[in-house]
Parts: sequence; structure tokens; C-alpha cells
Amino acid sequence: ILILLARLIKRAVGIEGTYGRLEADNFVCCMPLGKIKENTKFNNIMVTGAKELERQYSLTIQSGIYLVRDRSLPISMMCDRAGTACRNIRDNMVKQFSYYNDEEAEKELEELMLIREMVKAVKGGQFHIVLQPIFDVKTEQAVSAEALVRWKHPEKGVISPGIFVPLFEKSGLISKLDMFVCEEACRVLAKLKKDGVPICPISVNISRVDFCEPDLVKRINEMTEKYGLDKKYIKIEVTESAYTQNPQEIIQQVIDFRSQGYEVLMDDFGSGYSSLNTLRELPANILKIDMK
Repeated sequence: ILILLARLIKRAVGIEGTYGRLEADNFVCCMPLGKIKENTKFNNIMVTGAKELERQYSLTIQSGIYLVRDRSLPISMMCDRAGTACRNIRDNMVKQFSYYNDEEAEKELEELMLIREMVKAVKGGQFHIVLQPIFDVKTEQAVSAEALVRWKHPEKGVISPGIFVPLFEKSGLISKLDMFVCEEACRVLAKLKKDGVPICPISVNISRVDFCEPDLVKRINEMTEKYGLDKKYIKIEVTESAYTQNPQEIIQQVIDFRSQGYEVLMDDFGSGYSSLNTLRELPANILKIDMK
């Protein structure tokens, strides 16, 4: 595939620019602006060739474009800016290209700074959980709770999970966060139990990344044993999107969790396009209907 893509770019650029493989599956080329517009040789060859490769190999080809306004910039920085534009559409399967702009650059810089602070933040106690109670509508009694993670930054204040959870996933640190939340839930339950307070189950969200780890059940088991908790007091949540991406792995993990005595909840149910299949195939105990 890399060789075919290289040949396609070579044919499209010809002698009108320069091009090469930057790293892994990333290619880069530098062209005069007028040569990449619609109905040019470059555009026609790339669009047709990319569609054929995507159809034949079930892959997606996306491009980031940096318009060179400052020729004194190092080439590596120009490539980085094009890369930033490309990363911004990584999760968008419809959009094939994106232009770099300064707002996107600022956003990425801020994200990089947060990623650098994350490990220190977990160790430094900047993260904590809050418990959202779940009520039985008939008895009006709290029957369980969900552990929600919060980040209180010493300078930036409270940072939304909508910002830091995707960053943890992107940086590969999500496992640390998942295990922190699970241990905090176990610690809270153990303390309440020790103080003689009646306890109810707490559900914890496990990311789709962690749900594919073969030793996940073992790690959760070790935590419940460490705090002397019955497994019925920890519930495991997984999103429907995780199932749609790795159905067989998720099904097996759910079976393993249930065989150990945990209840499994499917979160955001109905937000995906395979909901009816999910109902038939995934042995979850509880469905949490998506707000949509």
C-alpha cells in the first residue's frame, strides 16, 4: 500500500514540486499553490487514485495543507503545521483535507502542555471522583452511583472531562486514569463500609482502549480484593462505540467480567448504528440509553 501510494504521489507531482515519505504512513509534498487546485493534473490524479486505493484496501487517505506564507520557517515546522491540519480531521471520515490555521495551532499547543502535566497531575492529587447517584424511580431510593472523574488544575481551575479524557486516550495514558478511578471507587466503598455506613454499588467507566487489554479483569479483581469488597459493589461500564470497533474482544471481556461476578453496563446505547445487533450479541446487564 505504501509503495502504491508513493507511486501515486510521484505521478501526480511529476516535475512540478518535490515529495517524499516523511515517516510511517505519512507522505509530504511541496507544490506551487496554483498546481493543487481543482481540475489541475495533481488534483485529478490524486483524487482518482486515492478513491481507488480506498475502495480496494478499505483505508482512508487524508491530507493537511499548510500554505507557506513565511519562507524562512524550517521545512520541519512547515511539515508539522500540515500534520496538525491533518490530525484535526482524523476522526472525520467524510472530510478528506484540511487547511492549517493559527487557532488550530494554539489548540494543539495547549493540548500538548496538558498531556505533559497529566502524569504529575495524577500523582499530585489533582484528580478526584464525584459520585452521581442512581435512583429507583419506584422507591425513590438511591440504588447505585456512577464515579465521575474531575481534574482541578492549580492554575487553570476545573478542566472538563470532555477535554482531558480524549487527550488521555490520544497520549496512551487512559489506563492510568481508568485504574485511578476504579481504585478511588474501591477506597470510598471500603471507608464507608468500615464506618458502618450502608453501601451500594459504584459503576466505573472503562475506556475502549483498556477494554481490549487481556489482563483487565485480573487488575480489577486485585483492586476489589485489596479493599476487601464483594465484586457486586463494582460495576463496569463500556460504551457502545467500543463494541462497534472491537465486537469480539468486547463480548469476551463482558463474558469474563460477568463470570467473575461483576455487572456490566453499556453506556451511550443507541448512539451507534449497530444497536439492534448489540442487543442480540452483547451480554450486558444494563443499558444506559444515550441522551440523543
